Amino acid sequence: MKSGNDRSMHGFSRNGRRLSVIVCFILFFQGCSALRGHPDFPPEDRPAEASLFFTAMDAAVEREAVGDAAAFRLSGFPYLRTDRFLAAMAARIETDDQRETWLNAMRQLDIVGRQKEIRNLPDHAVNDLADRFGVIGREGLIDLTAVRGDRLLKTDSSVSGFVAAVADAVRCNSEYSNFLRVAGLYPIAALPVTALTHKAQREFRGWHRTPPEALPVRGVLTDYVPPSFFAEETGDILFDRDALGRIILAPEQTTQLVERFAPVLRQDVADDADRPGRMVWQGDRVSVDIENPTAYVYLTHAFYRDVPAIQINYVFWYRARTGPDAPLIERGRLDGMTVRVSLAPDGRAFMATVMNNCGCYQQSFPHPDFVSGVAPQPLEIDAFAPADLPGDIPPLRLSLRVNSGWHQVQRVVSGPTPDEGIVYSIRPYSDLESLPRESGGAESIFTPDGIVKGSGRIEPYILFSMGIPDVGAMRQRGHHATRLVGREHFDDPQVFNRNFIFREEETAP
Repeated sequence: MKSGNDRSMHGFSRNGRRLSVIVCFILFFQGCSALRGHPDFPPEDRPAEASLFFTAMDAAVEREAVGDAAAFRLSGFPYLRTDRFLAAMAARIETDDQRETWLNAMRQLDIVGRQKEIRNLPDHAVNDLADRFGVIGREGLIDLTAVRGDRLLKTDSSVSGFVAAVADAVRCNSEYSNFLRVAGLYPIAALPVTALTHKAQREFRGWHRTPPEALPVRGVLTDYVPPSFFAEETGDILFDRDALGRIILAPEQTTQLVERFAPVLRQDVADDADRPGRMVWQGDRVSVDIENPTAYVYLTHAFYRDVPAIQINYVFWYRARTGPDAPLIERGRLDGMTVRVSLAPDGRAFMATVMNNCGCYQQSFPHPDFVSGVAPQPLEIDAFAPADLPGDIPPLRLSLRVNSGWHQVQRVVSGPTPDEGIVYSIRPYSDLESLPRESGGAESIFTPDGIVKGSGRIEPYILFSMGIPDVGAMRQRGHHATRLVGREHFDDPQVFNRNFIFREEETAP
């Protein structure tokens, strides 16, 4: 497959000409947009006790700094939250079924988000709220949140223009700061960053063109494998879709799908910082228990052409980024890697994507039966696709060769599940957003801004002009900015349509 990146690598001069045009514009306005109000909302007949409850709840969550940033709040609608996919659907709603499904999806995001926030509130805050509203403990608050949120939804939905007002309120925060880019003279600073990005891409592409046995090894190659499950023993998973076109899965189907596409990590282990593990609290610090390797999994949707495609996200964590291969400014406590497998409408994997959990070094591996090339991106660096996705996944396993210290994927192959591998467990990503503490209670490993606590780097002092606050720190789902030059979010539902050229007709299996 001919990659658009090959064209982009022909010289720094072309990118220099591209970026010089930015001087005329400076700011990029991309992502979700929103209006912060609507003449008819909030309606005057909203139940006062329900509104008071959400006001008090939000005040406590903000005061205790336990806000969950996995989904985005809607101004004026305290019982709804959105993500980038649902935000993109706002302009596509046409039927009553779609409207109901869309609203219910945002309602569910708020219910889940508030459950995590209530579980993470300290005891004194829970007791104050429970006494004030006449319920018992956390579960009482969770139940009351659902009841009063449903009541607000019922009241609001009876008002003319309700759906239009919700659509106006949809807002997904950008992970890019226009202020930082202007203050940091982004058009000028982007030039050396572009050159360094292309240099790193040349190094990465060289890895993928090197036979696996010829790649350097600093420690011992160790296979981390998913639980005992053999994809070749399972039949087809039949997908149903809701009114928005999203894949609907029963719990057992979700388990089957997640295990079917779970990757093998062939990790170069030089020290304990190279062993993926389970996130735990050790006192007031987030740490990684390397005795319990774990993949944290969540599902998302993006558009494959015009059809929602389901994506399985596997998130691995390490104690640190360290070692001689990792650039000095990137070294620090905690590191991680996300592996995302995206499925075409026929259930085959058409793309694998990997990134570090800071959002950096994103690599895409498209299936050549589906994708013919990379689409050029004016004023930005093209998507980086250094190799193809093997075509036999499943029944074979996706296997990723990961280097020591820096934790970058150097090679993508397929093969049977290794017999001698270390088995990792699979846990829901939501575990990270309400993680039990040794002393009792629970706390998210993320700040209300979606940053992993204690994972900061010195990069913001050097790369602040790229416009990403806390650049280099590990981030929560929904908050991964993946381009230093240009703008892109890992969970952007149009990421494939914008960055890749699909074949007119996919090759049949």
